[in-house]
Amino acid sequence: MNRPRRKPGFRLEQLAEECVLYFPGESRILYCNQCASLIWQLCDGERTAAEIAAELAEAFPEAAAQIRADVDETLAILSGNGALEYA
Repeated sequence: MNRPRRKPGFRLEQLAEECVLYFPGESRILYCNQCASLIWQLCDGERTAAEIAAELAEAFPEAAAQIRADVDETLAILSGNGALEYA
């Protein structure tokens, strides 16, 4: 099973009302909303995308219907930007 894992060196930092993901050795950042920052933190190489979605749906039942799509989209963006690898 594919288990997303954060690549070393990337840093997520809270700045005022938003979170930003810093790319090591580059002058780029990726702005992250609350959901994206939680997904990033859960990408530990132990959980699958489905497990991440289930954990978030349990924590935020009012948004459960949208969470799986948000997880898939966020993982695609993070992976496309080189911030994730799969175990």
